[in-house]
Amino acid sequence: MAQVRVIYFQTVALEAARATAASQVRVAEEVVRLARKGVAEGTSLPAGQAEAESRLSRARADAANLEKDIQDGHEQLNVLMGEPLEKRFQLASRLPSLEVLNLEDARARAASNRPEIREARLRLQQADLAIRSERLEWIPDIRLTVTHFGFLNFGNLAPNQFAIAGLSLTWEPWDWGRKNRAAQVALQRREQARLALSQAEAQAGLEVCRAWREWEKAQRDLDTARQEAASGAESLRVARQRYEQQTALLRTVLEAQAAWESAGQREARAAAAVGAAWSDLQLAMGAQL
Repeated sequence: MAQVRVIYFQTVALEAARATAASQVRVAEEVVRLARKGVAEGTSLPAGQAEAESRLSRARADAANLEKDIQDGHEQLNVLMGEPLEKRFQLASRLPSLEVLNLEDARARAASNRPEIREARLRLQQADLAIRSERLEWIPDIRLTVTHFGFLNFGNLAPNQFAIAGLSLTWEPWDWGRKNRAAQVALQRREQARLALSQAEAQAGLEVCRAWREWEKAQRDLDTARQEAASGAESLRVARQRYEQQTALLRTVLEAQAAWESAGQREARAAAAVGAAWSDLQLAMGAQL
């Protein structure tokens, strides 16, 4: 169900970007209000008002497109999970962070959950059982048998109850090397199974380490993007305040708005990358959604 996991975390990232999109619409509306006021008072040019209104339209369109993508994600999940299209999944409220897991735990989960590792372990166990079975061929087969007879209407001349006990031994001391050859084949198969298990564990560990590093990188990028978005929001707040105090031009506000919106878009992309990296890490660990 790797596709389910990918779509799930993509939708989680989209829902995390919903608040940013709504905030951009509110800020764009405020900038339009300031621009219209400035034009009416003669302190701003109509071109600035037109640009502010254009950005408001784009912000509203981006928010609507985001809602469409979220709805598409929920419907895809419903189709893949066999649920009605209108059902709304209760998704995680936030993206996973580095505090929820460490690398050693991730590797341990992969060693426990990966199907190819479980299959390799099963083959090694089967090889061990085959060796034990071949070793049993060297042990003589000893059997104890007891037979009881009873006769009716035999008279009193002889006992009418008989019991016979016997011990039988079956052994093949001369087999022309057959048991040795079979034992060697079993040992070779066990060694092959052991090597296959080691290779599967090493490959799984490699994939987990790569996925873990990608997840760490995505987390760092998201933290940086959030800091840039916060810095852009503060710069925009200062620019709006200065414009209202008539100590800055509308162009300064528009430039600060553009920088803040770009930072918000980078934050949304970084959040989506975190979701994708977490999905890849879950796949590397052999987790099931």
